[in-house]
Amino acid sequence: MSSVSANASDVGLIVQGSLILLSSLVAVFGYFIQSKMRLKEKHREKKLQDATKLNDLKLARIREKATIFIGPATEHAMTIGSHLSYLRDYTERVYPEQWKRFRDRENTVGIGWNNGPGTEGPQTNQRNWRGEWNRRWTLVGSEIEQLMRDDPNSEYAINYRQNIRAVIDTNGIPLSNLINQYGQSLQHWGNKDEYKKEFPIAASNGMLRNLFPVQMVRWIAEMNQIIKNQWDKNVFKSFWPVVNPYPTQVWSHFTSMMTSIRKLEVELGLAHHHIQKDSWAFGNDTFGMTDEEIAAHNAKTKNEKSSNGSSKIDDETKLKQKDKTKLGKYAVVGAVGGAAVASLIPK
Repeated sequence: MSSVSANASDVGLIVQGSLILLSSLVAVFGYFIQSKMRLKEKHREKKLQDATKLNDLKLARIREKATIFIGPATEHAMTIGSHLSYLRDYTERVYPEQWKRFRDRENTVGIGWNNGPGTEGPQTNQRNWRGEWNRRWTLVGSEIEQLMRDDPNSEYAINYRQNIRAVIDTNGIPLSNLINQYGQSLQHWGNKDEYKKEFPIAASNGMLRNLFPVQMVRWIAEMNQIIKNQWDKNVFKSFWPVVNPYPTQVWSHFTSMMTSIRKLEVELGLAHHHIQKDSWAFGNDTFGMTDEEIAAHNAKTKNEKSSNGSSKIDDETKLKQKDKTKLGKYAVVGAVGGAAVASLIPK
C-alpha cells in the first residue's frame, strides 16, 4: 500500500512539474508574442512619422514656391495683362475706325515683325485661349503708332506712354527680377506632355516651359530701354519693342502653374485652395469662380474632409482593438495554464 502511495506521489510530482513547465512555456510564448506586437506597433509608428515628415517637407517646398516665386509672378503677370487690355480698350474708344482696321487684320492673317504678316496664324481670342499663338508684335497697330509719332503731345499719346511706363515700373521690372532669380529653382515644372497639350504654340520649341518667362524678361528689358533712351529724351520713334514681342501666353503659364501647386496642396492635406485658370485674352479680365461657386466648393470640400477623417479614425480604432484582442488571447492562455497547474497540484 505504501508502495502504491509513493508511486502516486511520484506521478503527481511528474504531472505537477510538467504543468509548471507548460505554464512557463505558455508565459514565455505570450511574452514573445507581446514583444512582437509591440515591435510591430513601433514600426508602424515609425513609418507614420517618416510619412508625416516627408509630407511636411513636400508642403514646405510647395509653400516656398507659391510664396516666394509663383504667387507674386502670377499676380504681376495678370496685372500686366489686365493693364494692357484696358489700354487697348481705351485705344478703341479714341480711334474706333483705325482700331477696327487693326483688329480685322489681327483676326485674319495676324500681324508679325515690322508690321508684316503673322507667322502664328490669326490672332483671335479663341486661338489665344487654346495656346495657339503667343507673340504680339504691336499693341495698337502701326497706323495708331504713326499718329503718336506725328503728334507725341496728343492726349492719347501721353496716356499711352504713361500707362506703358506704369506697366514696366510697377509690375514689369519686379516680375523680371523674380524670373531671373527664381525661374530655375522655384518654378513648378509639372508634366511635359500635358504642358505641350495646353500650350501647343510652345510644343516644338526647345525651351518649352522656359519659353514664355524668358520672352517676358526680354520684352520688359527692351520696353524699359525704349522708355529710358527714347521717351525720357523726347524721342518718339518706338512705341513697342521691335526685337522682342510680348508673350501673350505668360499669363496662362503662371496661372496654370499656380493651379497645379494648389492641387498638390489639396492632395497633401494642407488646404483647399483653388485657382481656376482663366482663358484670358485682351479685352477680358474676368477670371475665377463666383462667390456662390466658391461657397459651394468649400462646403463640399469640408464634407468630404469630414467623411474621410471619420473613416480614417474608425479604421485606426478597429486596428487597435484587433491588436488588443490578440494580446488578450495570449493572456487568457497563460491564465488558464496557471489555473490548471494549481488545480492538479496535490493538497
